[in-house]
Amino acid sequence: MAQMSKIRLIVLVLLLFLFNRPVEAHHYNHLIESELALKVYSFDKDIQSWAQEHRNSNSDWLSKQARGFGEMKYTGSVLGVMYFTAKNNGNEKMRRTAVMGVESMLTANVITGTIKLLAHRSRPRESESPYNWGGPSLSKEHVSFPSQHAATAFSVATVIATEYHDKPYVSHIMYGLATLTALSRVNDNEHWASDVAVGSLIGYYTAKHVVHSKCSKNDSSSGASALIMPVIKKF
Repeated sequence: MAQMSKIRLIVLVLLLFLFNRPVEAHHYNHLIESELALKVYSFDKDIQSWAQEHRNSNSDWLSKQARGFGEMKYTGSVLGVMYFTAKNNGNEKMRRTAVMGVESMLTANVITGTIKLLAHRSRPRESESPYNWGGPSLSKEHVSFPSQHAATAFSVATVIATEYHDKPYVSHIMYGLATLTALSRVNDNEHWASDVAVGSLIGYYTAKHVVHSKCSKNDSSSGASALIMPVIKKF
């Protein structure tokens, strides 16, 4: 009976992660998302076992298709195409989205890369225990936490979804693809579930910060444009 309850909780966590994109609001519900990440962490081993037991050729194929969205070389190339296409067509919104997407992606990767070096958590394929943390070092081994693929995917998906909030289908596609990318890392046994949960949150909030900062800067520039005048500074 206890085992059945545990399986139900695991399935619930996976469903919440898969179908509930981060709440779009003027304030971010850090508490709920942090609690969800902690709950996932407490069931890392169970989720990993469940994922590997149910892994098959179909899940591997789906993971392979989604994985590229979490890799900078592919996602960055797509953003580059977006930028130059928008520049040639005079589409300012698309150009701005591409620029913010690159900034968000790079920032998220710096954050996750730094945390990896501070944490040095063993990957599922490297250790049977999810509680092996090596601590700070410059070693490039045992860098499971957090997931860089998940952070990359959500950092770009969130920018695009936010900028095109008036088109709901864009939001569903972007967050759906980012979620599949994150879950592919669990399927491939490259990350614990909490790695991808935290990586996803890093990507999401990084993107929100980039978009908010850019909008605030644009508002300030437009509001103060009438007051701008040349200033000669003496040394």
